[in-house]
Amino acid sequence: MRFIGVDTDVTSMKATEQARALNEKQLEIAVAMAGLGIWNLNFSTGAVTWDSRLREIYGVPKADGPIPDDTWESRLHPDDRYRVLWATKEAIKTRQDYSLDYKIVRSDGEVRHIRSKGSFVVNGFSQPTMLGVDWDVTDDLMQAFRLEQLHRIASDRLEELVQAQKELERMSQHDQLTGLPNRRSLQHHLDRLQSSELSVSGVAFIMLDIDEFKTANDTHGHAFGDRLLQAVAGALESEISPHGFLARTGGDEFLAILDNVANADFPMAVAASAIVKAQQVSGAMGHAITLSVGIDTGCVRSKSIEEFFSSADRALYRAKRLGGATVIVA
Repeated sequence: MRFIGVDTDVTSMKATEQARALNEKQLEIAVAMAGLGIWNLNFSTGAVTWDSRLREIYGVPKADGPIPDDTWESRLHPDDRYRVLWATKEAIKTRQDYSLDYKIVRSDGEVRHIRSKGSFVVNGFSQPTMLGVDWDVTDDLMQAFRLEQLHRIASDRLEELVQAQKELERMSQHDQLTGLPNRRSLQHHLDRLQSSELSVSGVAFIMLDIDEFKTANDTHGHAFGDRLLQAVAGALESEISPHGFLARTGGDEFLAILDNVANADFPMAVAASAIVKAQQVSGAMGHAITLSVGIDTGCVRSKSIEEFFSSADRALYRAKRLGGATVIVA
């Protein structure tokens, strides 16, 4: 009797099996760390299998074998059901890869957000299948939503701070009662005036003072006096601001600076128009006022801002000494 045998070196086969086992283990670890649930759709039988992680995601009891036919569809959120079913049927019909985001409602009523990807797979050793993975992205979406909310809140707060800063800046340069520029704003205007091209053109300084304003306060009260100031300021602004700059410089005093003054008659005309307007609005309140006005004109290069102030102020003083309701040109 003789025995005949064949010895085969399976070292390479063992190495391949070990490498495959290692790859499978690495894939299993990666899938577990990523929180992926794996599903498989057999085109021939229509059976769908889920791994344990996918069952956990959908709130389905762990079991072996295919899942019941309506397990997945019954858990689709009503808002997404039609869209997801249509996209899935198209992918199965065309055997194309697909990617979907949708919501599910678990058996305990909790709504979760799912991201699903599937690929058509076919080879010589198995039946055609659709292999896919689902993972729960609810926490990611909620975090993104919270971050978006925080970003929106931060942006809103920043805008509020910017607007508040602008309002503070505006308030710091405007009189709170009349809304006209104040002395600080006036100084900024004078600085620009001295350094700009306006220094080579004619300017006019017009000082205006309400005559007997104390009488209005004593007769009608301070609240009426405030309203009167507001009305007169509005009248002056409507007539003067189109031609230059107007500021409230004191209790019942105002200063107008006109730019590009070609002749001395122009400041007189503006002042006269402002006086008439102020008398009209104050008269409508039951206490018509008059104004004393002092005017100085010239070129900023010919004399300093201080000289303009002094000259207009002296003219105003003379107008007041003459009994008010007078315009004096220096």
